[in-house]
Amino acid sequence: MVVIYTDMKNGLEAVVRQAQLLPLHRAVHRRCRQHGEGRRIRVHPLPNAVVNNAARSCLTGYIYSALVDSFCSEQSARMTAMNAADQNAEELLEGPVRSIQPGASGRHHPGDHRGLRR
Repeated sequence: MVVIYTDMKNGLEAVVRQAQLLPLHRAVHRRCRQHGEGRRIRVHPLPNAVVNNAARSCLTGYIYSALVDSFCSEQSARMTAMNAADQNAEELLEGPVRSIQPGASGRHHPGDHRGLRR
């Protein structure tokens, strides 16, 4: 089983991540066994029961974490898009107001016919 999700690299950049959850690799467990060689350890409950419970909890936590990361990434993208739209709207609203206001010379723009009479 592979999980592919979007993770936030920093506040502005999202990264697609891929993680293999199942099957568990034996190489990882062999490295753990090497540290305990030569010692007998008595385990209760049985190691299989412990591994099954731990694997279920680990998988659940990892999937939940991937869902939260993806949700946060989506909300950040929405916030960035709304911020850009807000800045564009402010620029559009400021544009016509500047062209209607009189210039530095005090004259009105060419389309102003207030001084003309019929």
